[in-house]
Amino acid sequence: MTNNYTFQLAKNQANNILQLTLKEIKIEEALNYSVDSSKGSEYGLLSSPICFSLSKIMKKDPQTLSKELEKIANEKLQEIGLEKRLFERVEGLAGFLNFFACSKFYSSSISQAVEGKVNYGKSDSLNGINFVVEFSSPNLGKPLHVGHIRGTILGDSICNLLSTQKANVTKMNYPADAGTQIAQLIVAMRKFKDLPQATDEMGLYEYYKKINEEIEKNPQLKEEVKEVGLLIENASPRIMMDLENINKVSFSALAKNYQMLSINFDVVATESQFINPAKKIVEECLQKGFAKKELDGSVVALLEEHGLSNTLLLKSNGTTLYITRDLALADYKFSTLHFKRSLVLTAMEQNLHFKQVQKLLELLNRPYYEGYNHLGFGLVFLKNSKMSTRQGNVVFLKEVLDQTIEQSRLEIEKRKPEYDKQLIQEISGILGVGALKFAFLKVSSERNMNFDPVASAQFEGDTGPYIQYSAVRATNIINKINEQANFKNLELSGISEEFIWSEQEKELASLISLYPSVVQSAATSQAPHIICDYLLRLSASFSKFYEAKKVIGLTDPIQTHSRTMIVMASYNVLVNGLNILGIKIPEKM
Repeated sequence: MTNNYTFQLAKNQANNILQLTLKEIKIEEALNYSVDSSKGSEYGLLSSPICFSLSKIMKKDPQTLSKELEKIANEKLQEIGLEKRLFERVEGLAGFLNFFACSKFYSSSISQAVEGKVNYGKSDSLNGINFVVEFSSPNLGKPLHVGHIRGTILGDSICNLLSTQKANVTKMNYPADAGTQIAQLIVAMRKFKDLPQATDEMGLYEYYKKINEEIEKNPQLKEEVKEVGLLIENASPRIMMDLENINKVSFSALAKNYQMLSINFDVVATESQFINPAKKIVEECLQKGFAKKELDGSVVALLEEHGLSNTLLLKSNGTTLYITRDLALADYKFSTLHFKRSLVLTAMEQNLHFKQVQKLLELLNRPYYEGYNHLGFGLVFLKNSKMSTRQGNVVFLKEVLDQTIEQSRLEIEKRKPEYDKQLIQEISGILGVGALKFAFLKVSSERNMNFDPVASAQFEGDTGPYIQYSAVRATNIINKINEQANFKNLELSGISEEFIWSEQEKELASLISLYPSVVQSAATSQAPHIICDYLLRLSASFSKFYEAKKVIGLTDPIQTHSRTMIVMASYNVLVNGLNILGIKIPEKM
């Protein structure tokens, strides 16, 4: 990890003071105690509940002990040279030791954020580690629905997080073009000549709906679908032409969807590529003795003795399944992309499936099995939505985006009626996508979520537009200040020691100092919602600062310069955080 960020230096210094303090009172296990971020500015920058742990050992109540340790800790603080000291005092309160930062800490934190620009917050904690992140992976022949939207947005943000830690990240998409749904689509396109030729995803979906309706009335169609599925497995030339046509239309539509979200992939592979390799893996499973062939010719993996349910690897007619092809895909990833860690994102319903995949990879003696991981995400429920009128219970990306963009347009027209239509359209497009992404990312992945397109596009509250607005406000301040000749090069110099920090400025600078550790925590846990929570706190703190402290039109150059530096630091962190979430910032709002 990069350790030269001000907050980390301060944490190291506070821990050192704490250890020296404990050694002074003859506590042998001093290294077992450490400081952490405090609960609020009134408790300092960092805090430790050490006195609660020591009260039994020292036979003193925590409050008395905290006052005794306060005296020793301040003595140890004074032993640190002024040029290196990042704290002004240590206070003992109610059993806690609280470390209060000095002006040097705040100034250094702001300067680092200003000078670091796009690199501020980045670290080398995953330097050079190869990650393959597989996400989105829709069924070809259908539009992207809300479940795929969540996985697509989440996967892209996780890739961005890993990249901040200098990981080598490969974004992979694995669309499904094998299995029952594709066989149904091929049968439908051959049978229902009354439907118009499918030229986009919605056209294909009409065929898909029609075949499912007809199968209910005519069971014979099920047999035809099975036959086509077998022909796909055997790569029948005519069937493969049909499949190629479906893939062509689907990929064209998917490209437009991903373009709307500004998301791209490094590698795209489809299920049909892995049918033959999957069959070879089934033979390997049989040879190694953890699979058996049933009387009907099907093959079952024996996983019950490993605490998992047995699972089918090959159907009686010789066709592969999702899990069989996943095993072949894992080999492909390792042999071609050389990953150290592979992460697959799907809905949580697939949690058992991927436990089985990993156990089978272990039984197959694959050297990479421990690094082959899965992240399951919760379901998406729609609130106050009119989006399902045409498609039953299926809601697609375009419908979702149309509502968030429309709501954004209404918000802008209400606030800025003087903007022309083209500008409103540009801004509402950026805000609509930002509103969608933030709404999906702010909920931790394992939780189910309710999505409300109207609420997500509001300019107030826990929304993407609220944070985008904070960044736009910061830009406006910087632009106005830069119009003053005296401050053209202000980003090149630090904050004067004469600047007196207000409580609002200290709170904001403290939050800015936390950003690198927040990013690393989010990357380590693959949790973009941590970034969302942080950006909401930062935006709220920036708003308090802006309302309490004048920046533009000051006569004091020290105050103008220092506060503009604080604004610039805030802007850089807002931009960097939004970039991780894949959210752009409009020029105006």
